[in-house]
Amino acid sequence: MDTRNPICEGKEVYMGYQLHANKNKQDVAIKLVKKTKDHDKEIDFLLKLEKHQYIIGIFCSGTIEETIPKIYLAMELCSQNLYEYIKQSQPDLQVAVTFFLQLAMAIEHMHQRGVAHRDLKPSNVLISKDNRSIRVSDFGISKEIPDDATKVPVTNADAGTNGYRAPETYQNVEELGYRADIYPMGIVAYFIVTHGHHPFGSDRDRWAVNIKESKGRDLSMIPTFPDHPSKRSKLIDLLERMLERDPEKRPTAEKIRDDIFFDGKYGHFAR
Repeated sequence: MDTRNPICEGKEVYMGYQLHANKNKQDVAIKLVKKTKDHDKEIDFLLKLEKHQYIIGIFCSGTIEETIPKIYLAMELCSQNLYEYIKQSQPDLQVAVTFFLQLAMAIEHMHQRGVAHRDLKPSNVLISKDNRSIRVSDFGISKEIPDDATKVPVTNADAGTNGYRAPETYQNVEELGYRADIYPMGIVAYFIVTHGHHPFGSDRDRWAVNIKESKGRDLSMIPTFPDHPSKRSKLIDLLERMLERDPEKRPTAEKIRDDIFFDGKYGHFAR
């Protein structure tokens, strides 16, 4: 592991390699975090969700006993995060829509296995080394929802990142459910298809206020689809439903995946 140059700005993430029995080396990303209950849970969630093509893969983990004990996670090495990729590459519409569909499939997988992410945002979605697919990552504040429930009690609804949180997370609620992931997924999807724009304006300082007060939403930056004229209105309709103030009116991740915008089940955009 090369600890001289972190590969993720602001975090202790380094490049390393895994040596196999045949002496072949596999490049990995090694994330170091302070040993806490939340980070122990992150490992548990990754192990529970592993082997899904659009969720970051974990190879091994352990504890480093130092002055401040740390946990290491050896994970799949990706090229960059979604925020960096969209800002730098500005992918064409088919790639953008593909990433949106892959995100829906990843969240569907998580919810089917009883995990709510709770901090979806562009920097918590990674891009594979070949730049062809996404990987949802960073499960540090995720919650497990029991099989017989659709919501989980919360002692503090302050979950997620301002500007990428559902309206109910700003309220004094006792429970949050899977639909609290759908709202930020709509924001991230808009970010993807508009090359980095936010549905609640260009003033970052106003995002949280606009979300809480349900005002200032503008989906006008969604581009047209030259070969599919009706696609734009279908996408706007889907995002409007994902960004409903009432959680119960938002579609599930499964419904999003199967939406008419993607031409039905799995869509022709899927790879």
